[in-house]
Amino acid sequence: MKHTTPSQYAKVRVIATVQDIDDGKYFIEVEYPVVGGELRRCLLPRSIMHSPSKAFEKLLDQGADLPIVRGSAAMLARNVLNKVPARSYQITSRTGWHGKSFVLIDMTLGRDADTLMHRSRISSSPGDPQVKGSHKEWRSALREPCLASSYLTFGIALAFAGPLLELVGRGEGASYYLFGESSTGKTLSELVARFSQIEG
Repeated sequence: MKHTTPSQYAKVRVIATVQDIDDGKYFIEVEYPVVGGELRRCLLPRSIMHSPSKAFEKLLDQGADLPIVRGSAAMLARNVLNKVPARSYQITSRTGWHGKSFVLIDMTLGRDADTLMHRSRISSSPGDPQVKGSHKEWRSALREPCLASSYLTFGIALAFAGPLLELVGRGEGASYYLFGESSTGKTLSELVARFSQIEG
């Protein structure tokens, strides 16, 4: 019979203790190899550290490449779950201001940049970065179109209004309805506003 060995779990690591500030629950972030060799990460409830069989099943469901033999769950507990991670951080599912920091889907700005992140950043297959290019390039590319369209200027400015509401003591914003003839730039303005929210 094939036996599990500690070396078979060398690539499985509990890398952080994670607190979800939305509901106060705690998790562990686990890094593990999937079938094919790629390393992925997932969150497991912190209580699962006392239930190695459940942890083993969860990782298998996530595609973890682990030996499925007698004693596997116990080996996972001894070599992975019993290790106390040195790192800890917080997550949230809500973008926007959190104290003095501003959480975006792909980054956090402010003093908590290294210890607070959007939950979606813990992903088994992260996508391409949403921020590309430079602020200078962004302004240069928009200068000429905005000079030709007040709709575009309004749409871009509106995209930046939301994050400023809390700074000026306002809990709510406003809704705007663009009215005009067909092909005057209404839909384009909406698209530019949405794009500005991502890029900005």
